Amino acid sequence: MKVSRGIFLLFFIGLFLGAQDRDIKIGVLALRGEENALKSWSATADFLSGEIPEYRFSILPISFEDLDGVIQDKRVHFILCNTAQYVDLSSRYDVSRIVTMKRDILGESYTSFGGVFFTRSDREDLESLRDTRGRNLAAVDQISLGGWIALWRELNDRGIAPGKFFKSIAYLGTHDEVVYAVGDGRYDMGTVRTDTLENMAAEGLIHMEDFKLIPLDGKSAPPPNADFPCLVSTRLYPEWPLAKLPQTPSSLAEDIATSLISLSPDSPAARAAGIRGWTIPQNYQTVHDCFFELKIGPYRKTIPIRLMDIISQYLLWILLVFFTIVSLISVVFYILSLNRKLRQSEKQLKEMATYDLLTGLPNRRFFQDYAEKTLELCRRRGCRMALYYIDLDRFKPVNDTYGHETGDQLLAEVGQRLLKQMRKSDLCARIGGDEFVALIQDVEQDKGFDTVARRIINEISHPYFVNEREIKIGVSMGLSFYPDMGSDLEVLMRKADAALYDAKEKGRGSFRIYRES
Repeated sequence: MKVSRGIFLLFFIGLFLGAQDRDIKIGVLALRGEENALKSWSATADFLSGEIPEYRFSILPISFEDLDGVIQDKRVHFILCNTAQYVDLSSRYDVSRIVTMKRDILGESYTSFGGVFFTRSDREDLESLRDTRGRNLAAVDQISLGGWIALWRELNDRGIAPGKFFKSIAYLGTHDEVVYAVGDGRYDMGTVRTDTLENMAAEGLIHMEDFKLIPLDGKSAPPPNADFPCLVSTRLYPEWPLAKLPQTPSSLAEDIATSLISLSPDSPAARAAGIRGWTIPQNYQTVHDCFFELKIGPYRKTIPIRLMDIISQYLLWILLVFFTIVSLISVVFYILSLNRKLRQSEKQLKEMATYDLLTGLPNRRFFQDYAEKTLELCRRRGCRMALYYIDLDRFKPVNDTYGHETGDQLLAEVGQRLLKQMRKSDLCARIGGDEFVALIQDVEQDKGFDTVARRIINEISHPYFVNEREIKIGVSMGLSFYPDMGSDLEVLMRKADAALYDAKEKGRGSFRIYRES
């Protein structure tokens, strides 16, 4: 009888532990409070649970002050936080970005944001940066990029030390609270991330006409952001990334990245979060540059250790084993330095393994992995997919005439032109030399694909200006379709290649659809 009870107990313990392994927590910075975070992101968790049914996903709202503790205790598997926090966490906890958010602003996708330096519109005494000296500033948090650090960098460029320039700086925890505090007159001015004022106005919480920007009139003014649709005072930085914690399986991260990149802008998950989906991880070097200038995050100044303090505290120990300790410390620091360099090299190798360094587009390896996952999604959903095999015309003479450096610059420009012709849900990759491929989902064979093909041919055929030379090239394409022309990637690639060969034979500068001979 005791043996039977023990077996049942072990069985239920196993079920419990198995269920825990399938529960995936996504930590989300509660930018505008916990309730708003759950409202915005729970639909994304439901979407992932449907796309990857072997796991159950849920959202854990996290405040600025609780973020470190949550990661140290391994209470989440993924973290969605602001850009500044990601850069800081990546250096301290080895978290790694898998996708970058595409913010929905006036129905368009934006992958960058900045900071807004504002006050009430009736404050006639605050018309310039000079007027803010000796005033009270409300900010979000010391680690909030849009809600403090972006403005701090602009002030630093103008030789202003905020702690001495302003009468006080208060960190109120959320962007909404900063806006309310300035609107109520509790603080003279505030700083929040771009789109905060617009979103609050759209929700009926404030009126835009009650607030105005404070110009940052001084030397080293930030570059213009005339094409940005929201009020902005600072430079722009890449949007929030979704990052994987070290203990989270890489295979799960890849499945999540594939599912999120395929997310439609009109899906419930995207609408609830106020985004238009996700894209491949962006380059966060501009944030590193900001941190380096301000000496914060990974670049913060270390506090020097005084030798006399060490001697007075550990005098007897130092006298007994002085040389041993010095040797051990040297070895430890050497090993730590090697480990740090190895981790950095590993990160660089991972990026080099999946992206083409010349054009910045995904490479053949990334394309094959992504295409296989996309085909599997199409099989499950019953959707169509078009594969474009793209090859440049008259490219070899460019290398022969002007040299490979000019040819490389031309390829980089071609890659950017191709990327601009793709939808956010499509994939364009360079697979070698002057060959590119594109995957376009949800395409009808009898319409739509030809418009894309002609648009690509027209765009690539426009003249290029490289090293003060005008260069003209062309492009030919071969197309194949899933499922009409094959059910696996190898077959589709072979047929698209055959169609490309046919296009080359028929005079180039055109596209052909694979036809059985």
